[in-house]
Amino acid sequence: TLASKFSFNQRLDIASPKYLVKSSTPAKAIIVVALVIHMIGGVYSCSAASDHLSLLEIKSKITHDPQGALTSWNDSLPFCRWRGVTCGRRHQRVTMLNLPAMGLVGSLSPYLGNLSFLRYVIFDHNQLHGRIPPQIDRLHRLKVLSLANNSFTGEIPANMSSWPKLTFLSLRINKLSGKIPNTFTSLLMITTIMLGENEFTGGIPASLSNLTSLEVLSLYSCPLGGSIPDSFNQLKNLRRIGLSLNGLVGAFSSFFFNISTLEMLSLSQNQLHGSIPSNLCLSQPHLVLIELAINHFNGFLPPSITNCSGLIALDVSLNDLKGEIATDFGRLQQLNFLSLGGNSFGSSKDLDGMDFIHSLSNCSNLDTLELSDNQLGGVLPNSLGNFSSKLSYLAMGDNYLSGTIPSSIGNLLGLATLSLNENNFIGIIPESIGKLQNLRILYLYGNHLSGFIPRSIGNLSLLTKVTLGRNSLEGTIPSAIGSWKQVIDLDLYGNKLSGSVPKELFQLFSLSIALNLSQNNLSGVLPQEIGNLKLLGMLDFSMNRFTGELPSSLSSCISLQSLNLSGNLFYGSMPKSIGSMKGLEYVDLSRNNLSGHIPTYLQQIQLRYIDLSYNNFDGEVPVKGVFANTRAISIIGNTRLCGGIPELHLPKCTSTTSPKRRTRKLSVNVIVAVSVCSTVAGKKPIDPMFEEGLGLHSYARSALADGHVLHIVDPMFLSGDVNENSIISLVKIGVQCSYESPQDRMDIATVVHELLGTNIAIALVIHMIGAVYGSSSASDQLALLEIKSKITHDPQGALTSWNDSLPFCQWRGVTCGRRHQRVTILNLQGKGLVGSLSPFIGNMSFLRYINFDSNQLHGSIPPEIGHLYRLQSISLFNNSFTGEIPANMTSCPKLSSIDLEVNKLSGKIPNAFTSKLITFIALSDNELTGCIPPSIGNLTSLDTLSIADCHLGGSIPDSFNQLKNLRRIGLGSNRLVGAFPPFMFNLSMLEILSFSENQLEGSLPSNLCLSQPHLTWIGLGTNHISGFLPPSISNCSELETLVLPYNYLKGKIAIDFGRLQHLTSLSLGGNSFGSKELGDMNFFHSLSNCSNLKTMELSSNQLKGLLPNSLGNFSSKLSYLGMDDNYLLGSIPSSIGNLISLSAIFLDRNDFTVKIGVQCSYESPQDRMDIATVVRDLLGTTLGTRS
Repeated sequence: TLASKFSFNQRLDIASPKYLVKSSTPAKAIIVVALVIHMIGGVYSCSAASDHLSLLEIKSKITHDPQGALTSWNDSLPFCRWRGVTCGRRHQRVTMLNLPAMGLVGSLSPYLGNLSFLRYVIFDHNQLHGRIPPQIDRLHRLKVLSLANNSFTGEIPANMSSWPKLTFLSLRINKLSGKIPNTFTSLLMITTIMLGENEFTGGIPASLSNLTSLEVLSLYSCPLGGSIPDSFNQLKNLRRIGLSLNGLVGAFSSFFFNISTLEMLSLSQNQLHGSIPSNLCLSQPHLVLIELAINHFNGFLPPSITNCSGLIALDVSLNDLKGEIATDFGRLQQLNFLSLGGNSFGSSKDLDGMDFIHSLSNCSNLDTLELSDNQLGGVLPNSLGNFSSKLSYLAMGDNYLSGTIPSSIGNLLGLATLSLNENNFIGIIPESIGKLQNLRILYLYGNHLSGFIPRSIGNLSLLTKVTLGRNSLEGTIPSAIGSWKQVIDLDLYGNKLSGSVPKELFQLFSLSIALNLSQNNLSGVLPQEIGNLKLLGMLDFSMNRFTGELPSSLSSCISLQSLNLSGNLFYGSMPKSIGSMKGLEYVDLSRNNLSGHIPTYLQQIQLRYIDLSYNNFDGEVPVKGVFANTRAISIIGNTRLCGGIPELHLPKCTSTTSPKRRTRKLSVNVIVAVSVCSTVAGKKPIDPMFEEGLGLHSYARSALADGHVLHIVDPMFLSGDVNENSIISLVKIGVQCSYESPQDRMDIATVVHELLGTNIAIALVIHMIGAVYGSSSASDQLALLEIKSKITHDPQGALTSWNDSLPFCQWRGVTCGRRHQRVTILNLQGKGLVGSLSPFIGNMSFLRYINFDSNQLHGSIPPEIGHLYRLQSISLFNNSFTGEIPANMTSCPKLSSIDLEVNKLSGKIPNAFTSKLITFIALSDNELTGCIPPSIGNLTSLDTLSIADCHLGGSIPDSFNQLKNLRRIGLGSNRLVGAFPPFMFNLSMLEILSFSENQLEGSLPSNLCLSQPHLTWIGLGTNHISGFLPPSISNCSELETLVLPYNYLKGKIAIDFGRLQHLTSLSLGGNSFGSKELGDMNFFHSLSNCSNLKTMELSSNQLKGLLPNSLGNFSSKLSYLGMDDNYLLGSIPSSIGNLISLSAIFLDRNDFTVKIGVQCSYESPQDRMDIATVVRDLLGTTLGTRS
């Protein structure tokens, strides 16, 4: 879900934490150290030499170094100056190995364990493999171990009890297996554990609950199984927990809502059940994210949720929740994201309480409201127009809402997506909709709307997707639609529109997905200007009254894949120019008055299906290409055809036609055969058997009105074995089954009696039924069984129900539409399935949502998915898919969300991702190469782009400056080079910006934050950014996280941080801030106004000055303070004792005044400073200068 992508599942920037140091720094004194140096020289040189040797052994295990990261690792430089190596100032021993995102290939040498002074080991985002060497347990000083995003295998080293100072452990995104070791219980100082996206099994160890300092626990996307240990209620300091996609079962552990420090709770996409506790939010004032989506939670949404006054995101979608939504959301002033879709809220009655809609108008920060696919009834109140001006996404489709669409909806000026489809709305489309000038997606299909399409709709010049189908709209298509210069998909089918198509429609050159005007009363000829639609993929003008000849300019529609002009009055022959349309796959020209020969050039086009039935074609039928497959063609109703393949049973082509016996010619309307099939199959005449939204009776009436008289359907009816009276009986049955009144129709008993009296075998009728009915729901069942056949292991028995004992719509993981028995959702996430994905998935043409997250599927992603033109969302997160991303996914015209994260996909990102409907792309954690396609900049509806942890190179495309709706971008941990584009800070909608761990250079623009009021996260850590930190950053009033460590930034910090009231994390370490002169700390006072600050990291800079007493006025929430390795003077202020939440403070390697003698005077010898520590500290105390 959207919220989870940027909490636990999505890796943005995480500042490497440095934690509690209990040693003191000695005072500076006039000390002669030459003697000491002479005494220890032999020992020291030996120790330094061992570090030198160990580093060379580490290098020897690296088989490929594409960036030359280890080029400096030779005798031409002291090893302390080798790239990625940091030594202590007071001794020349290695304290840090920092080599992230260098593309290193190889293994990790056991000699790493000989670097006994190591405190930080960071090898994130390389291609290291093999086991983590057990010798690493010798590093008793280790504080940070980060080996994330490699290919380490095997188990976690068991003996971690030798790391008593470890505070931060990240092994996420590897191939580690086995159980999570119980030895974690000895890591009593640890605050962060991140093990997500590995292959750990065996459940979550209950012993983790002994880590009472733990603040962050992220185990997401591991096949752990089991339940959540009850002992976790002991984790009283827990702030963030991510256990999504873990295959967890059992009842929901309600004690989570008793942990008062909790900020983020992510348990989505498991198999947890039970109800959400009634005390939700009563004791958790800091909770900002609740993510319980895609589980089996039942019961009601507790009203107590309104006590989470700081809540930003709530996602409980796709569960089994029910009842009235009786929550006063108005108390949640910070609420930004609310998703309750895919449940059973409401009762489908007009009396459903909609009071909660009123309360949402008080949520001034609301951006996303998702209520689709519930059972909400009632009328939308006018207070809908009082919603937040920030609201960009409103989805209430697939409910039972009634009444009119309130005109106040025109007040929601920030709306980019409005989805009210599949409800019971009546009345007109309000004229005020023309005020929504930021609207890009408009879904109103499947209602009972009437009246004219308002001309004000022409004001919506940014529209990309418009679907108004299956209503009762009338009048003409307004010429004002000519202003939709960005529209790519236009669907007006199934209305009562009349008149000719305005010429302005054929000037919409951007149309690329579909233009569907079918099932209306439109007339006139198709103009030659139709050839302007060169990008169009699907054209459907069927079931209208168009006339004239087919325009030769159709051949200019070079991108066309599907052409449907059936059920009109077109005449003449097929233009030869169609032969140049090499991309055509589906053609339906049936039920017209076309004549002449069937062109032989159709054999050369790679057609999948063609329907030429019920025209006046004559002559020989081609035998090659699509015509060699009887299942792929339909030519019935053309009585003068001959030849073709034998299976068509057509007469041979001769110069004259002289039949051996005279047969009485029968004319039968198309309704007959379909009526018989419908009756015998047990279908109502209004059922949409073969075309969505087209009832049997209306189909027949249209055919009769146009005078379409058809000949015998199947040539075998003309054989000598079939009596004409039998055929007449079938005609009689068909006619009597087409009455409008059910009482007038023939009942099934009479039908059977009549059929038994004919000489035509029932098998023939059954065969006819299969031809119509089998192409719909039966094909879905067949496709599901084919999908099952490709699964080689089903450990949870997820597919056990997939058999004939149940209707396939009741099979586990399968959801069908309410108005038809066709599969719309296939959700089998987290089931542990092993196998591949069958290409038959492309046959389920009604599929809208595919979710196979967190299984063990391998092989390539079948390109047949590109046939699913209704597909809106596909999520194959966390599998083992290989190969390239299928380029033809653009054949899915409604696709808006694609999540292929955490697989083994390779190759380049296809340029085919150009659909302007796409709002969400997540491709992180794959093996993608090449550059970022500039064409992504054309996806003007894009909201989220996540392509972190890949191997992408090149620069950031300039075309990204067109992404005006972009809110979240994560491109961290790649190999991006070049200057960081300053236009990124001109994208006014941007909230999260993450480009950490690349090789970007340049300076931060002086206008930073001047035009980005929503920016909450800036992450550019571990790059080559230089220059100064612009003071304008204080204009980012919503900023929560500023992460810029390990760059080349310099100068004094001249920012008024006090204006950043929401700031929670500040990381500026590893730069050159300061001047080594007094006055560097003037900015420090302003930080005392940051009442939400929790983490401050300023280590390894050049800051000089006194720590002011105002340090004691810092946020009471401050839990981590890192200012080591600077030039701070004086004493540590006693006011530091006011920071009662501090769990980690790091102030060593400064110039604070403390006496060594104090630590050498304890009564107990065990408590006194040992001689080695004294010597070490003396080495840093020569004549009051830093060593």
